[in-house]
Amino acid sequence: MSAAGGMANAVSGAKIHKTFTSDKGVVTRSLDNVSLEVRRGALTALVGPDGAGKTTLMRLTAGLMTADSGDLSVLGIDVAANPQQVQSQMAICLRDSGCTRISASRKISTSTPICMESEPTSGVTAIRD
Repeated sequence: MSAAGGMANAVSGAKIHKTFTSDKGVVTRSLDNVSLEVRRGALTALVGPDGAGKTTLMRLTAGLMTADSGDLSVLGIDVAANPQQVQSQMAICLRDSGCTRISASRKISTSTPICMESEPTSGVTAIRD
């Protein structure tokens, strides 16, 4: 997937699935057939209730976990195949990562900001290039 003019999107995903299995064998579907395209230069917010899959999608986008199936790329880089290359191109602060405003500012100033949670307690996540 690529944006108009042949330039890769900031984020492209197709048919992404992710499930989690508890210790008791209970399967929870976090993402079910999610597809998205975020153009370079666009500000896109993921907004939804707790348990909607926002953090899971951001963790997948950052290469911190892998999807059960589907395709996901950041800046034209296949996240599943090259998670470290993706991580070298982005700054991400998730609510449970212990990231403070100061460390978030440092991350942004030393790397290309792609994904960042705007407020540690807001539940609003922004993807931008």
